[in-house]
Amino acid sequence: MGSRMITTHGYARKLQKSVVIAHPVDVVVGVVSNVSEFPRFLPFCYQSAVVEDSIKSDQHMEIFDCVLGFRHMNVEERIKHRVSVDKSSRRVQARANDSVHFHSIQYDWTFDQIEDNISKASLDLHLDMKS
Repeated sequence: MGSRMITTHGYARKLQKSVVIAHPVDVVVGVVSNVSEFPRFLPFCYQSAVVEDSIKSDQHMEIFDCVLGFRHMNVEERIKHRVSVDKSSRRVQARANDSVHFHSIQYDWTFDQIEDNISKASLDLHLDMKS
């Protein structure tokens, strides 16, 4: 999964957020790449599951599909995502292209070690909503 911009078909939004976390970078990457943890920190996500037969990995990269359930106010949807975890560059990306409400959704997480037990997690979130 490359770092290309998504194509805009509807109402596009890009959100960026960075936080400093009092944990080693490998711990933070592990939480973000563990899909079962998504409902703990991903806004409006209430459900997550890996599609077991989609997992491909080697020592540097892991790629898998997952289904995430989102709920906000009276809107609810389960969306299939392709997730890639680049272990060597400490990057986690997820992309969805099949949604009732969005043309595409792309999450791009990057992680930096600031000190021994202090890390920075940054998220670029691209949303292309249907009109």
